Amino acid sequence: MATYLPVSTQKGNVSPIFFSFSSTVMRIFLILALFLTSCSNRPDPAVDEQAILALIEQMETANRTGDTETWLGSFDDPFWYMPAYQGAVTSRDSLRAMTEQAFSSWDVDVSIEAQELRVSQDWAHAYSEVRGTAMSKDRTDSATVNLKQLAVYRRTEAGWKISKLMLSPNLWDM
Repeated sequence: MATYLPVSTQKGNVSPIFFSFSSTVMRIFLILALFLTSCSNRPDPAVDEQAILALIEQMETANRTGDTETWLGSFDDPFWYMPAYQGAVTSRDSLRAMTEQAFSSWDVDVSIEAQELRVSQDWAHAYSEVRGTAMSKDRTDSATVNLKQLAVYRRTEAGWKISKLMLSPNLWDM
């Protein structure tokens, strides 16, 4: 259905402008296109999941190689870390001291297997199983590593970082 509306022109003359159903549809289409374009700027959860899995693998490699800088660089600011059997670590200096001491005393061969990973915008969490062995550098002591890990990740300008990390022993699974 077409509608004619009077519109003023120069010198006070009135002329009709034709509006049709198709122009209304075009406006709706334009608004919808703009809306969908803004929605497409949202991060892709599958890409985020792959980035977080790569960070988990990076942590696994840092554990195996004793790479303190990579391990520390995986954490956000601020952060907290709750290692199994120990108190919480909330300062970078304490984390560095603890990590350097552990890496200088033990050779660790662990795998970190993500069992559940959920991403929601700029935050994510992962439940993982950490399993393997640790051997003292002087080869006089060894330990089986069998832990549950809960990590909260935050998207930063530098990529995904660990915001919270908690480890708990699998006492009943050992």
